[in-house]
Amino acid sequence: MQNPLVYVVPKWTEICARDFKEGSERLCEVIIEGETKIYNFDAFTDETYHRLYDRLPNRLADSDIKPENKIWIAIHQQMTELEAFQLFSNRLNGDEFLAGIGTTAICKAIAEMLPEPDRRLEDPELIRKQIRGIFEMPAGQPPTTELMQMVQGLKQKGIAIRKACEDYADSITETKIGAALIIGIARAEADLEIMEESLAALGGGGDRTTEEKLKVADKLQASPNLSGYGGDRRIIFQHRLRHFMLNFDEKLYLSTCYHIYWLLYLTNCATFNLYFV
Repeated sequence: MQNPLVYVVPKWTEICARDFKEGSERLCEVIIEGETKIYNFDAFTDETYHRLYDRLPNRLADSDIKPENKIWIAIHQQMTELEAFQLFSNRLNGDEFLAGIGTTAICKAIAEMLPEPDRRLEDPELIRKQIRGIFEMPAGQPPTTELMQMVQGLKQKGIAIRKACEDYADSITETKIGAALIIGIARAEADLEIMEESLAALGGGGDRTTEEKLKVADKLQASPNLSGYGGDRRIIFQHRLRHFMLNFDEKLYLSTCYHIYWLLYLTNCATFNLYFV
């Protein structure tokens, strides 16, 4: 589990976020882009997912937030103050797939907004761990002069690294952060609208039979509206299939079992395995 920045991500939400990242080429690309600018961007994506997925996000106490996370404090604060984000989050709460789509769009906008640092930012926590390791030496061994000089050098290095992170945060205005969040939400809304329209058009309306519901995911693979999602289309298939299996009618039990049998059989076929590549 990654060290929390501003919010503590619950274990179940962490699993949902990890599963989405493993299947989403787009979100992985966003994380790579963000990590070139700031070392803990991956953790930020998890916390953004947490805020979209969970109705009551778990914020750290101010005293527990490390000073080098000043930029994330500012971004999360803008999320809290932005009414559009609150409305968007309320819409996505509890849906792991939609929360992932929202996370991808918002984090992409944030990654684009973050400036290139003068030099790669480092994690001050790594220095703290080094210092703690030195003082965890067996009892009865007094520190030598050389050891204390090493500790002092590490402290000075840690302070410089932390200050670089704080200066980086100070270089980004609240206006830029707010604009990026609005752009990210607008992109997410557009993505969700395209998917909803595609699902409605490809699914044949609301009164679909069991067989038709099971075929919706198959039709989505060929949908030109979703071609930009690449690997994310596999997630659409899995999410919609799981949603259906959790909500099927008892009267369709035997028919569903029949299709499950064929679904399991087809997983061994090369053509069907393309969904899981």
